[in-house]
Amino acid sequence: MAYQCPSTEGWGPLSSNYPAHLTTCFQHGFLAPVLNALFLAAAAVRLCKLSGMPRLPSELVAGRILWAKLFFATAVFAASVVEFITMAQLFPYMCVYTISLALQMVAAAVAIWLHYKEQHHNRIASTPLLLFWLVTVLVYLTRLRTALSVDYINDFSTLTVPISLLTLAALIILILECQPKPRELFKQVDNSNDNAEFGKLEDSDDDYCTSGSPEERANVFSRYTYTWVGSLIPATLDTSPAHQIICQH
Repeated sequence: MAYQCPSTEGWGPLSSNYPAHLTTCFQHGFLAPVLNALFLAAAAVRLCKLSGMPRLPSELVAGRILWAKLFFATAVFAASVVEFITMAQLFPYMCVYTISLALQMVAAAVAIWLHYKEQHHNRIASTPLLLFWLVTVLVYLTRLRTALSVDYINDFSTLTVPISLLTLAALIILILECQPKPRELFKQVDNSNDNAEFGKLEDSDDDYCTSGSPEERANVFSRYTYTWVGSLIPATLDTSPAHQIICQH
């Protein structure tokens, strides 16, 4: 087992020298691989589903937010490559560190492609990507805390920079992914005579995309925290006839 886990603390999960910390082998051997493996499985299913969905108008979805997501996702991939190369130089053999980081590179590359596909085929934020980046931030904050707090930094100080950059980039992507899509996407559906061409909202029980329900457009976090209800409050002050007709439906 020492061959797979180079750390003298073993697999843990809690460090024997620093009880408040998780061992590096547990982080690389369980936390990160489980996250990346689950994401790759979910991404494969999601990509198959997106392949059968119609393409959204490029002039509405290929904006600054899309390119910002792709830029920071590429930064995550680059940081993963740097971390993998650095770790491979420190441990020039197959171990839990290099295997975990290789899987991280694959997951980051798939995330870039999934971001592109989701932006052009889906009207709401992607649940697999939201959960992936959220857990990635948590996992890498744990790794960063370990690197900055214990002797890990003395031996692997060159790893703190890519870990920090990856954590920051993942957090920015998470924030960007929570941003709603342009309302023009839903207005087009209302004004279209053939709604079938616009497809169906993810997890929606309606036949086609509509703009009448803020819940439909809410991402997974907004649905479980009910923050989408806040968008209805200003609507209660609107007494125009057009608004009353919408509410009746």
